[in-house]
Amino acid sequence: MLEDIEDGKDEVKLYSEFTDLEKKKFLGSFLKDILIHDDELEDGRFLKAIRFRFPVYYGGLETEEIDLDSSNFWDKETTGETVVLLTIVN
Repeated sequence: MLEDIEDGKDEVKLYSEFTDLEKKKFLGSFLKDILIHDDELEDGRFLKAIRFRFPVYYGGLETEEIDLDSSNFWDKETTGETVVLLTIVN
């Protein structure tokens, strides 16, 4: 995968064609490390921070670490959920 690129091989593989092990290795190559609490917090969380191998944009700033332990990290969540029922109409 990444080694293939470094070795000069021309083979290109789509992410959807990766095996589970290749996906894990590929996504893991983005991370420097993940910090965890010694004990689970009262609210069930255990992650402290995620450190990346490259800068990412978060909260309008460029950083290589996202502090998940900050008091407002979980309050800023901007994800939403949608439930859709699709039916076939003949």
